[in-house]
Amino acid sequence: MRPDGTKARRNGDFMDRFDEIIAKYRMVYDHHTHTTYSHGKGSIADNVRVAAAKGLKSIAITDHDTLGGVAEGMAAGERVGLRVIPG
Repeated sequence: MRPDGTKARRNGDFMDRFDEIIAKYRMVYDHHTHTTYSHGKGSIADNVRVAAAKGLKSIAITDHDTLGGVAEGMAAGERVGLRVIPG
């Protein structure tokens, strides 16, 4: 359940509503993201690019059952000044 009482959708709900969530909650980090390495919609590069463009300070990549994209994510984050935390 979301804070506004509506039911959350899976697989990409956050990325679909990124602008709305940032504006409403004034987020500066997201420490629970998924990529195409598990059940997310966006690639690691997509997640890093969108987070940096929206002004986030850090994200954590929390893909299920793999750390396969962590090094890629940390390198991408370093290039754009975004801290990427393995999760």
